[in-house]
Amino acid sequence: MFVWATKSRLMLCAGGFATLILIGCGGAEARKARHLEKGHTYYAEKNFEKARVEFRNALQIAPNDSEARYQNGLVDEKLGNPREAAQFYQGAIDANADNVGARVALARLYLFGGAPERALEAIKPSLVKHPDDAGLLTVRAAARVQLKDPDAALQDDESAAAVLAGIYKAKDEPEKARTVLEGAIKRIPATVDLRIALAQLYAGLNQVPQVEALLIDLVRLNPKEKAHRLRLAQFYARMNQLDEAERVLREGIKELPDERELKISLVDFLAARRSRDAAEKELESMIAANPKDYDLRLAQAQFFEQGKDFPRAEASLRAIMTAADLDPAGITARDRLAALKIQTNDVPGAEKLLAEVLAKSPRDNDALILRGNLSLVQKDPKSAIADLRSVLRDQPNAVGVMRTLARAHLANGEPALAEETMRRAVDANPKDAGARLDLAKLLSQLGKPEQAKPIIDELVKQQPDNMEALETQFKVAAATGDKSEAQAAADAMVATHPKLAEGYFDQAAVAESAQRLDDALKLYSAALELQPESSEPLEGMTRVLVKLKRTPEALKRLDATAAQFPKVPIAPNIKGELLMATQHPADAELAYKTAIEREPKWWVPYRGLAAAQASNNGFDAAIATLREAIVKVDQPQALQTQLAILLERAGKPDDAIGIYEDELRKNPQADAAANNLAMLLITYKKDSQSLDRAKSLSARFASSNNADFLDTYGWVLYKRGESEAAVAALQAALSKTPDSPTSLYHLGMAQASAGQAEAARDSLTRSLKSGKNFSGMDEAKATLEKIATVGASNPAPPKT
Repeated sequence: MFVWATKSRLMLCAGGFATLILIGCGGAEARKARHLEKGHTYYAEKNFEKARVEFRNALQIAPNDSEARYQNGLVDEKLGNPREAAQFYQGAIDANADNVGARVALARLYLFGGAPERALEAIKPSLVKHPDDAGLLTVRAAARVQLKDPDAALQDDESAAAVLAGIYKAKDEPEKARTVLEGAIKRIPATVDLRIALAQLYAGLNQVPQVEALLIDLVRLNPKEKAHRLRLAQFYARMNQLDEAERVLREGIKELPDERELKISLVDFLAARRSRDAAEKELESMIAANPKDYDLRLAQAQFFEQGKDFPRAEASLRAIMTAADLDPAGITARDRLAALKIQTNDVPGAEKLLAEVLAKSPRDNDALILRGNLSLVQKDPKSAIADLRSVLRDQPNAVGVMRTLARAHLANGEPALAEETMRRAVDANPKDAGARLDLAKLLSQLGKPEQAKPIIDELVKQQPDNMEALETQFKVAAATGDKSEAQAAADAMVATHPKLAEGYFDQAAVAESAQRLDDALKLYSAALELQPESSEPLEGMTRVLVKLKRTPEALKRLDATAAQFPKVPIAPNIKGELLMATQHPADAELAYKTAIEREPKWWVPYRGLAAAQASNNGFDAAIATLREAIVKVDQPQALQTQLAILLERAGKPDDAIGIYEDELRKNPQADAAANNLAMLLITYKKDSQSLDRAKSLSARFASSNNADFLDTYGWVLYKRGESEAAVAALQAALSKTPDSPTSLYHLGMAQASAGQAEAARDSLTRSLKSGKNFSGMDEAKATLEKIATVGASNPAPPKT
């Protein structure tokens, strides 16, 4: 169901413009900003007198504002008042030591006054934080010239030229950038970096001969640098001059025989632009000439893996393992083979290889990362956390590892640690779009969509065609009740990816939430046409038809889809759900059985079939269905809880207890199984051993963020007679779901047991007034009556 939150009203300032200002509309901050804005306008028009009036007005409002002081300095300098300008610049620096503009301006005045040492002193603090700032570098170059240090000045000139050219390029002024670079190269004939920058600029201007000349020149200037040869070969390959590209690579290998990257680049080039056979023969030739070059052998294994020739890839890796044993190359080969085993679903084989590696090298990061990921897949987040943390001790800024660790913390019921880890990942590399996307998703998942919103909005701004980012923006907008942004995100998905179903589906969700059901129906249908074997568009279309009271049409469309895709189980399964919702369990059974026939390993229709059978009081048949399914389906744990619930309903709580005990033996970290088993034990068992077992199982939830788990822990304490501790735990659970009648009932019973009669009366009354049925209603009513009776026989003393 697509639910919109209530959107808070946006306050408008006079004049009709919505302005976000921290201290409110029309405040001092707003007036200062207006004066600064007017001052900038006059300054740009070279009306320096009027600019000074506006900047002085801003300074009167905020005497210690660094920007206002800096702007006053600029305008005084333009008006020929260098002394006053210097005072303003120094004042700006005093107010904000990192005001780079003020430091550059002050240093420039020192240079004009013949004081290069003071100029260098003025810019030194900012150079530490901003080593690539063009203004700072230019001033430093000029100061070094005055100090007769031309070599250092040339270094600054080179850096400043590169930065300045980059600024011009960013402003879409390529001719100015070219002039800067060409001039700097004339002044610094040996420069490499500026030639690379100019070559990139020429490429953007489609000046192919100039690019070629520069790249050839780079090889001439530094023939021992492999990167220049690789760059030239890539240029020829892009120009489709394949013979020239191959010649450059082969010449490079001849001139630099120890540079393995040139050899691998030649193999990659042959595979991509000639043929895989040619690449394979070249690689075999290289290995024959260097049989102990294990890196080439690893490259051969990777070559086979890329070609999906997994047996030959494994053979190559095993040859290295045999030759190198447990030396570094053999360790690397085992890591690679373990990754290959995981890729081909041979988990036991991968685990055996990783065990060999870690027995020899316990801190091998590749093995720890692979084992950590395996543990996470196998629902063992604690083991994953241990391995991934070990990796981060050696690689503290490994963003990929932190992203996986965050997922492990989340799976382990540690949302705060998951969030902290993801924030560290973003801090480690703020430009990593994947990390920022993961953080936004996590915040949204943790119920913090307002915090996720600026992160995902900025990412979408930078990558407007990133489908995953747009999808996340849509979900965040829905969670924050921002209908217009949700609509915009869905529209953007359709505009940038018109052949993908997701955008139309989200547009349909918006239309459905707004009760534009006809529009929603059309959009769900459009999504279904693009992704006819997907369940979500078909579910949406069915749901809307039911809302439009067109259930027969919904059934007809489901039958048509089922006939169109006779091997796909989705349409029959949805039909079963619809028939169950419309009180036709017998027909639903037939639909679910059709879905099962089409995909016997899919667990979902078995759950539906069991529910349909149970609705006709066929508990034995439903239980038999689930027992048979559990040994067939690919996700048997998904049916364990359903089976236990049916066993309990059928009056077989001991069998239900056995189901959860068996699951916990296989996976001790299964929180849901521990929770459900604890509840069964305190509901059906009275012996101290069972009560102790229930407490042991639920103790892990004492600080859980999951309200249901925390409620179980509190209820177990109550059943054991630990009333005061139970009240504390149940109050914490209720704070997470304030209107839960079950939590209110549990809390009321614990409060009554702890002698908190008034609090118990309030909690139990609220639970019964919720209008919802819950297990324990009769006990809640009886306890309320008992409290009332005791209160009548022991009236409170009159207030004085």
